[in-house]
Amino acid sequence: MAANQEIIKNSNMLRFVNWLGEVFGLRFEVSIDDPLRNVGNYDRLWRWSVEDLENFWVSIWRYFGVIPHSPYTKVLEPKTMPGARWFTGSRLNYAEHVFKAARWGEEAVIYVREDGLRRSLTWDQLYREVAALADWLRSVGVGRDDRVAAYVSQVPEAVVALLATASIGAIWVGVGAELAPRAAIDRFNLLQPKVLIAVDGYPYRGRVFDKYGDIKQIVDSVQSIERVVVVPNTGDSVKLSLGKPVHDWREVTGRRGVGLSFEPMEFNEPLWVLFTSGTTGIPKPVVHSHGGVLLEAYKVGLHMDYKPSDKFTWYTTPSWMMWNFTVNALLFGTTILFYDGDPTARNFEPTGRLRRRRVSQYLVSVRPIFMPP
Repeated sequence: MAANQEIIKNSNMLRFVNWLGEVFGLRFEVSIDDPLRNVGNYDRLWRWSVEDLENFWVSIWRYFGVIPHSPYTKVLEPKTMPGARWFTGSRLNYAEHVFKAARWGEEAVIYVREDGLRRSLTWDQLYREVAALADWLRSVGVGRDDRVAAYVSQVPEAVVALLATASIGAIWVGVGAELAPRAAIDRFNLLQPKVLIAVDGYPYRGRVFDKYGDIKQIVDSVQSIERVVVVPNTGDSVKLSLGKPVHDWREVTGRRGVGLSFEPMEFNEPLWVLFTSGTTGIPKPVVHSHGGVLLEAYKVGLHMDYKPSDKFTWYTTPSWMMWNFTVNALLFGTTILFYDGDPTARNFEPTGRLRRRRVSQYLVSVRPIFMPP
C-alpha cells in the first residue's frame, strides 16, 4: 500500500466518518485509493457540519467521549450572535479530559533549550505536579473564577500551571517573558490576577535574559497580585525579594501523594483568556470557555491527525494562541515539545552575522523539533 493510502487508512478523519455512518446513519465517503476525490468528499462533510450545527457538535461530543458532570439540556440557545450559548446545563472540566488521554510512564511534555538542555515530564510527573500545584493554589485562597497569571517562556512548568489552574476552576492568563513589563502590566491589570507564576530568565541567541527586575515592575504595578511563584529556569535558586510572598516552584510542586480533583464547570464558563495583538491600542482580552475549547480542540484533532505515538510542536510563545493550540494536543495523548530560545542561534557568529553554509545543516538536525514525525 502506498504511503498516502496508509495515511488515509489510519487517519482520524476516516475513523470519524466511519463512526458517523455507524452511529448517525450519515454516509460520507473517504477514498483511500484516490486522494483527489477527497477534495469533493471533504466539501460534503464540511457542508453538513455548518448546515446542521447542532448535530455536528453533538457528534463531536459523543465521538470523543466528553465527560459530563451533568448533562446538557440544550445544544444551542439562543441561535444568535452575540449571545449564543452551547450545551447549556452541562458541566465538565478541560483538564480532566487531558488526563483522560494520559499514557502513564510515557513522556507528555518535552523541553529543549538552545544551549542543548533537554528535560521532560512524563504523564505521571505531569499529574503529580498539577495535583500539588492545584492543592497549593486552593490553600492560598485561589478558587473558582479567580485569575492565575503567568509571565513565562516555553518551560514545561507553564503547562503544569495551566492545567492546575483549570482543574480548580480558576482562569488562566499567560504571556511570554519576552514581553516588556509594560505590555504584561497592561494585560494583567485588565484581569486582576491573584497569583503570578514567572520564570527567572530565558535564553535567546546565546544570551540569558534575567527577568527579576521585570517581575518586580509587574508586581508593583498590578496590585491584585498577592503571591509570586518563581520557576528557576536559568538559576539554581530563587533570588527575589518583594513586599509580597515569593515561592520557589520546586517547593510549591514538590509534595507527593496529593489527589487531583476537577471542578465541574458550566460549559460556557471561562477557561483562559487570550489577547489580541495590541496594534490598535491596549490588547483586548478574549475569553475562551472550558467546553468551547475542548470541543474545538477535538474537532481540530481530526484535521491535525494527532496520534498518541506522535510528537507535536509549534515554535511559539505563551503570548500567542499557538502555545495554547500546542497544549491541546495532549487531549490526544500526543507528546508536545517546546523549544526555548532562537532556533537559528548556533548559526550566528559572535558579531551576529549568519553563517549561511551551516544553516541548512542545522535546520535538518532540528527538524524533529519543529515537525511531527
